[in-house]
Amino acid sequence: MPVSKETITMAGLLVDIYGLDQVPPPSRPCPLTCLWLLHPRLRSRSSMQDIAERTLAAWHQSYQYRARRRSLIALAFDMPNHGSRKVCETSNLDWEEGNLSHACDMVNAVGGGAAAMSLLMGLVGVYTGRDAEIDAHVCLGWSLGGRTAWWSLFGEPRLDGAVVVVGCADYISLMTERHKESPLPTPSPFLGSLYFPSDLVAKIQQVDPKAMLFGATAAPPPSPPLPASEQARLRDLLDAEVRGKKVLVCSGGDDEYINTPICFIEHT
Repeated sequence: MPVSKETITMAGLLVDIYGLDQVPPPSRPCPLTCLWLLHPRLRSRSSMQDIAERTLAAWHQSYQYRARRRSLIALAFDMPNHGSRKVCETSNLDWEEGNLSHACDMVNAVGGGAAAMSLLMGLVGVYTGRDAEIDAHVCLGWSLGGRTAWWSLFGEPRLDGAVVVVGCADYISLMTERHKESPLPTPSPFLGSLYFPSDLVAKIQQVDPKAMLFGATAAPPPSPPLPASEQARLRDLLDAEVRGKKVLVCSGGDDEYINTPICFIEHT
């Protein structure tokens, strides 16, 4: 079955919607899940088309779809300063490529992507005429989009699950290691320096999963067993942010740019 595609302007953003024509008509309502596709740095929403088409083609062969128990649409939009939203090429580059504000720019891209997805979650039903049927939201993020998926998993209560493809949930460790590998001199301390200002550290404390759970430092999480009080604190936080949600983490063992060992998931 061919997968339909149309582009709709929602809240000033161009959004590619895949599979809407394959959803049963409103006269035969069926629960509908939105799959939000979040693209990598230096790419655009069009780079997610293959994933959208493959996912929907597989879903249309599933029992859930054939029995009219659930439908699925996939949606892709351009991340901040990418694709149709690009305003400054330099802001998308890293330290090695000459962008001294790389850490700040990436936080803006990740956080802005998460904010855009949250905004669109509240509007997609209105724009598609399927508000009564949409009852679930999941996302798949790749690289930059993977970090956005992590932040949204912890910060967006309407998100039911996420697939993270080479996306790190420990932003400070990721940036610390990336700066060490750049030709720039690494100041001591790195946090609070020109390359990672104190205000940025405070922002990360509020939105980054590892920082929320274990503090905004480059130090790894403590090894178990943890004190009972610390276990209770973490349990309360995890219950509040991710209880009942599902996450699939896909990382490459040979990936040197987003290195799996520095991802906090190994410690939780």
